[in-house]
Amino acid sequence: NHFESNKNLAKRRICQNTITLTGQTLSFAMETIYVILISTLKTSSTDHHSYITIYANFIWCLVTITHICTSPDMMRSFF
Repeated sequence: NHFESNKNLAKRRICQNTITLTGQTLSFAMETIYVILISTLKTSSTDHHSYITIYANFIWCLVTITHICTSPDMMRSFF
C-alpha cells in the first residue's frame, strides 16, 4: 500500500530528525553567549587566553546535553 509506505517513511524521518526547535534555540543562545564571553575576554585582558579551549569544551558539552534533554527520542535512547 502506497499510503502505508509513505507513513512509515515519514515516521522514520521524524525519528532521524530528533533535534527539536527548542534544542536548536537553546544551543544558539548558548553559542551566542560563548562568543560574547570569548570576545570580551580577548579584548579585556591577556590572562584568560589559556582558558578559551576549556570554555569551548564546556559549551559544546552543554550544547550536546541540551540536544539530548530537549529531544524525546534521544531521552528514550539514553535514559
